[in-house]
Amino acid sequence: AAAMARAADAAPAEAGAKAGTMLYVGGLDEGVTEALVHAAFVPFGNVKEVNLPMDPESTGHRGFAFVMFEDEDDAAEATFNMDGAELLGRTLKVNEARAAQGAGGRPAWEDADKWYARQGVSEAGGSGAAKRQQGLAAAEAMLREGPAAGLAKGESAVRST
Repeated sequence: AAAMARAADAAPAEAGAKAGTMLYVGGLDEGVTEALVHAAFVPFGNVKEVNLPMDPESTGHRGFAFVMFEDEDDAAEATFNMDGAELLGRTLKVNEARAAQGAGGRPAWEDADKWYARQGVSEAGGSGAAKRQQGLAAAEAMLREGPAAGLAKGESAVRST
């Protein structure tokens, strides 16, 4: 419970962020970088920001990240496909990031039907499993070959907003 409270406290405060575009990504290996997280999630859509909170008591990160997408549907597709995926031998936990004060007292299952409706693969979106593999392959290539590996020609691992 304390870890969840610390995770919520570390969530970037993004004024104007659309609901459903900020994801919590937990279970990260200590070797993971912001660029690696970006490479793993960019196949699902335009990643606006990656935030990897640092542990003030060590030189590493805290084992989780926040990924902000520009589009809510892209974030939902990334959640559906990346929750439970394995990155660097660790199983990822991916869900919509929540504000520290909670979800306004609504039961968690209240919006379940809308969430499941958003999980269908769109005609333009292609296969979620293929995008998952593409993201994980890009992240693994980055580890083997350096930061520019796994990116399309001319694509940067870090995007400015």
